[in-house]
Amino acid sequence: ESSQISDEAKALVARFFVDLSEWLRRQLVALGKSEKQSQVLATVILSSIEGCLMMDSLNNKPDYLRDLREFVKSL
Repeated sequence: ESSQISDEAKALVARFFVDLSEWLRRQLVALGKSEKQSQVLATVILSSIEGCLMMDSLNNKPDYLRDLREFVKSL
């Protein structure tokens, strides 16, 4: 829960996700995706990872994350 961490830690985590999103966007551009496609895909992929981690933890198996991995490979 983000309400349980300090403002400094929140800022560091937010910066990490900005940097991760930017790295992912650059990788997608290198694969030939447009800037706009890359930005949208980076957002969708990072959001999907978060959702997959939650769903897989509830189900106690990595099905969602495995399927997301296959989707990302198809890009």
